[in-house]
Parts: sequence; structure tokens; C-alpha cells
Amino acid sequence: MAFDVATEQFILKLRQCNLTPIFVIDGLNEMSKMRTILNRKRDRLITCFNLQTAATDLPLRDGGFEDFRIRLLPSLACQSFLSTLDRLGVLHITVDFEADQVAAALAIHLGAPLISNDSDFYIFAPYWASSGGLTYIPTDLCDFETPRSFDGGYYLEAQMFVAREGRTFQGLAPIQRPLFAVLCGNDYIPFGYFDNYIPEPATQQHFVEHDDQAASRSAGPSRKSAKFQRVVDWLSGFGGDIVEPVNRIISGFPLAERPQAAQYLLAGLASYSVPMDQVTPYLEYLFGGKPPSCRVRQVIPHDLHPSSQEYGLRALQSLAEGNSDPQLIAEWSPRLMKAFRQRRIQPGYCDALYSFGIVMSPRVEDVKNRESIHLCSLPLRQLFVGILVEATAADRLNLPGINFAHDRPLFYEYRRVGSSSFQKHEVPFERLPLFGSKAFAFLRQKLCLPNRPPVIPAWLHGLACILFLWARFDARPETARLCYSPIALAVCACAIAAQMRLLGGGGGRGGRSGRGRGRGRGRGGSGDNGARVAMVRHFESLRPSYVTEPLNFSFLHALAQLQSV
Repeated sequence: MAFDVATEQFILKLRQCNLTPIFVIDGLNEMSKMRTILNRKRDRLITCFNLQTAATDLPLRDGGFEDFRIRLLPSLACQSFLSTLDRLGVLHITVDFEADQVAAALAIHLGAPLISNDSDFYIFAPYWASSGGLTYIPTDLCDFETPRSFDGGYYLEAQMFVAREGRTFQGLAPIQRPLFAVLCGNDYIPFGYFDNYIPEPATQQHFVEHDDQAASRSAGPSRKSAKFQRVVDWLSGFGGDIVEPVNRIISGFPLAERPQAAQYLLAGLASYSVPMDQVTPYLEYLFGGKPPSCRVRQVIPHDLHPSSQEYGLRALQSLAEGNSDPQLIAEWSPRLMKAFRQRRIQPGYCDALYSFGIVMSPRVEDVKNRESIHLCSLPLRQLFVGILVEATAADRLNLPGINFAHDRPLFYEYRRVGSSSFQKHEVPFERLPLFGSKAFAFLRQKLCLPNRPPVIPAWLHGLACILFLWARFDARPETARLCYSPIALAVCACAIAAQMRLLGGGGGRGGRSGRGRGRGRGRGGSGDNGARVAMVRHFESLRPSYVTEPLNFSFLHALAQLQSV
């Protein structure tokens, strides 16, 4: 609820400044980034382990020490965020794959600033435009907390990135920035792969850092900066060309290694392609039948038809055309497609069909003593994947993630095993048609859920069903008898208290006040916002800021299981 309040206040401050945000959200995982994605999940698992160690071993340490590699979010953070956006009528769209390229293309098309913390947006541009570009504002350089006033209203103070004025890219043509990023290394290229093939070697050679070389870490940023400057100085000597530098880089590799080097380089460049010709479906979804016209004009080279050995022209083609990503969900029904765009369908389930499998991200849970929280919801994933496979009209060949070679089809998912590793699991499922079924009747039949008596509100019955499934799929002492489970009783008590407060603060609408009302007016929010804020402040006041308590990972694990369900 605190996150819901913070999200609403953020949106209201944007509207106070007469800003209309559009959120562009990642879709499916790309096959080519499997290694990167799994490495990130392992980093998350290491962070979870370090958090539990720091919170349970003496002396206790807080959440700011260096062993925490990345930030951890609760399981329902994304769903809560999207729910708040829907309640406030804020535009958002889930794209087919990663959002970077589509977000850049939409921002260029609309002439709108793009706010993100992703460093890839330093690179994107309309590479063949004579004027205009991508207005990129790094999240850390924008003050969202304090709208400032002027004669015409309010504004937010921010710093935008201008490539031609910065020291890093000064003298580098926009079309060369993607090649710069690839040579320095991105998600598609092994670390340091091109370092030894860039002319004029760096004064300091790359070396592997060992545990006893902590003193050398401070030299890391300076070495990286020196490499960046070396690449920029070399590329700027070619004017606005990438064909010749690509040919020189690839020709530096031994003959047997050139195809692999070219594959890495072309894949990296394709990831920086800006698909201006593919944004029409997204614009129509966001704006209806008459989307705004494009603010930038450029002539993109086509029909290059390079031979297999013309690495420079192939690089130009990759940057111009990108990867020919298959239109995996193009065969879906309009209703199914709309549900995906609205993120009513979790992209993770689609990864089971179209990617390398579902990757179950570790959360704040008991990684030392308990199985993954996601085991508790495995029967639900089997159900949803079976529904999706049956709902798609795709041929089996167009479902690369599904294994149809067995009596029952299989999908794959990656879950943590123990406290230090991810393992790939084969999960059998059944194809399940939905024709003629109503949603709850279908779930009740497949999951043996209890009926809802007329006197029980739907939200309370939904909570009871979640607790019922938790008890059924977990089957541990704390869930065996829900009526005696302190965790189940605490969850019910908090939910009932919150709902009663919302009913009292929202004019009897049960927290579902007019969706989208007051949009763009910068008003105080919906009728139940005051109740949400009051509850958050009340819970915060119960514990003084100077009081710290050790985390109870048995309790946190059960809450994470409930959120997973």
C-alpha cells in the first residue's frame, strides 16, 4: 500500500506539471540474452543470500553494505504499480520483447523526452536524420520530488543528455555510437571480447581481478574511461562511417574466428536499431485510429544485399534493419493481444512458449533453509501455460519453448535450488480449452476452489482462495490448518482492516473510485487516496525510525509464497 501511495503521488506531480506519461514495459525475454538474464538472476540470488546472512548473523548489518549487488523488489511490486496506473488512467503498454528499442522509436516519433536509468539510451538516435534526435533524461538527474512554480504553472528540474556537447561522444557521429557501445561491450558480447583488436592498445592491459587485488578496483573506472576515449578517438577518424572500421576490426581476428566475431558484432549492432517502421501498432493501441505524425524525417538505407564476407555492409544492414524478430504473438486473437498489451497476461508465461523458459526470480525469502517460494505456485503456472498453448493458433514449430516429443508436452523453467544455484526443470502440462467456460467456474473446477456464498464479498473470497491454494500446495505445519495459522490470520486481519478503511474513505466504492478521473489536472487524487495515505502513515508511526528489528525469514518466506500464488 505504501508503494501504491508513492506511485500515485509520483503521477500526480507529473500531472501538476502538465506532463502526460506513457510507460513502455518489457515483454518476453530474448533467446539471445539467455546467459545475461540468468547471470542477473544469480546476482539477485547472491544478494538474497547476503541479505539473510546480514540480517541473521551477528553483528547485524543494514541494507546498505557492499555485499548487496542489486535492489530487491517484492513479488507484487510490478502488479501493484500497474494497478495504480490503471486506477489513475495512465497510458502504459507491454511490448513484444525488450522495451528499449520500441521506447526509443516512440520517443523519437512523438518528439517526447525519454526518462530511464538504462545506459543504452545514451546510444539510441535517429541515425540517418539530418536534424532532431532522442531527448534522453537519466532518471537520477531528474528531481521528481519537488515541482517548482513559475508564472505559467509548475515544472520538474532535470538534466538532459546531449551527445554532441558531452566529452565522451564529442566528435563521434550518431551512427557510430552503436559501434562504440558494441566495441566497449554490451549484453550480447563477452566481456573484453574486442579489447585486443582495437588499434592503439591501451597503456594498461586487461587482467583478471583476484580477491587479493582489491586495491586495483579503484583503477577500474580510469581504465574503462581510457578505453572509451581510445575507441572514440579511433572511430572519429572515419567521419560518419561504420563500414570501414567494422571491416578493420573483423579482419584483425584469425580467419577461423572471424565468423564468431562478426556474429557478436552484428547482434550487438542490431540491438541498437531503432524500429521506426514497427511502431504503428503500438501508436494505434495508445492513441486509437489517428496516431500523431512522426517528428523526425530520415532516409534509412535498405536493399544493401551484402555478401557473407562484406562485414561492414552487413553491420550497416544490422543497424538499419535490426533483428527480424518473429511476430510471435501476431496470430493471437485481438482480445488475447489486448490482454498482453495491458499486461493482464504475465510475459513470463509467454516465455514458456516463445523463449527459453520461465525464469523464476528469487525474492526476499528463506534461501538458506527453504525451497523456492515459486514451487508453491507451480500448479498455477502449469494451468496458465496449458491455457495459453491452447489459445494460440500457432503451429508447433512456432512454439520454440514447448517440447512436444513426450506423451504430455513440457515447458521449461529455471528456479533456485538451495542458496547458490539455478537449475533448469522440465514441467509437464495439459492443453486446456476455455471455450464455454467462465473464469471462476473454470478455476473452481481445475483447482477445487470453494464456492462463494452471496454474503461474502468477492475480494474476501479471493483472499480465501489464495490462502486455500497456499495451504494446499505448500503443506507445511504453518499452512496445514489455516484457522490456526498466525500468518494466515494476520494477512486476513490486515486485509479486512485495510478494506474497511478504504470503504470508509472512498465514498463506499470499495477502493475502486472513478478510473482516470481528474487526469492531467494535478488534483489531489481519487477519493480513497486519503485513506491509503492515512493507513500508510499510521503503520509507519507504529515503529519509530530509530528502532530496528531482525528480519523473520520464516514469516517473510510465507508472505512471498502468498504473493507468488
